[in-house]
Amino acid sequence: MRRSAATLLSLLGLSAAAWAVYPFPDITKKFEFSLSGGFAAPRFKGATTYGDTWNYYFLTRVDERTTIDVVSKTAASVAAGIAYYFSPQFGVQLQAAYHDAPIETTSNFRFNWTWSPAVGNGNFSRTSEWFGAGDLRTIPVSLNFIARVGRGRFEASVAGGPSVFINTLTAETAFGYGFTKTNPPPPAPQVDQYVDALRVPLEFRERTWSRIGFNFSGGLVYKIGDTLGFSLEARYFFCPAKTLTWDFVAGQSDGLYFSGQFPILRNVPFTEDDAQGILDDFKMTGLSVNPSFFQVVAGFKIYFGN
Repeated sequence: MRRSAATLLSLLGLSAAAWAVYPFPDITKKFEFSLSGGFAAPRFKGATTYGDTWNYYFLTRVDERTTIDVVSKTAASVAAGIAYYFSPQFGVQLQAAYHDAPIETTSNFRFNWTWSPAVGNGNFSRTSEWFGAGDLRTIPVSLNFIARVGRGRFEASVAGGPSVFINTLTAETAFGYGFTKTNPPPPAPQVDQYVDALRVPLEFRERTWSRIGFNFSGGLVYKIGDTLGFSLEARYFFCPAKTLTWDFVAGQSDGLYFSGQFPILRNVPFTEDDAQGILDDFKMTGLSVNPSFFQVVAGFKIYFGN
């Protein structure tokens, strides 16, 4: 018990001596350069929906629906900045960060159709699921006001200010697009009708845009010496969301469900006119992209300048 008390008193004495030897801060150092790395957790989680209901000839009702969920994952992040302190406690900082978040897309397609009594009635349905990938790259450049307080080898700081975000999104997914074929075409006396759906690719091709937002942070620094410190910082970057429209990939493909049974359902085109019709009739919603993220980084600070 006495040995533990003596050890505790010794540690307290050493701590007090350290605080006395390393006063806060060295006011002759006007500039501070920081470089750090860690991870960032993004806030981006969005969805796009496509839907259409139609009928033709023996088909009394066809209902097609696709829901596309898009989510970004936690990934590595880096930051660098330079600050000027016009007093021991207050300064300004120019900072840039970089974050490249991987994206996962999940597309769920539901396809339902009903035949007329002329061909025996009947309700039918099929479903499909597809997965895709991409990334959301974000570069915020910030001008911050900094306030710090500390004693000894330790200092704490808060910072915040406006940020200009440069965002780039790439992604791929797909949706289901129903179609029908007749052989021979109406109004022939005897007509065979077929229904199926296509898997139509969607993508974002290096879509880049900028926004003005803000950031705020809190940090701790352990001063290794007069010119070097080890830092730990948590920062939140807020960027307003932007709604983007997917790019349709035109081309030819086979029907999803019955092309193996009926050759007439093979090599069916999805054209630019088909894509424009979807957009004109607002059958597909845009994707709301929120590039905001929470960043935790560790690194070093270099103090210089008298």
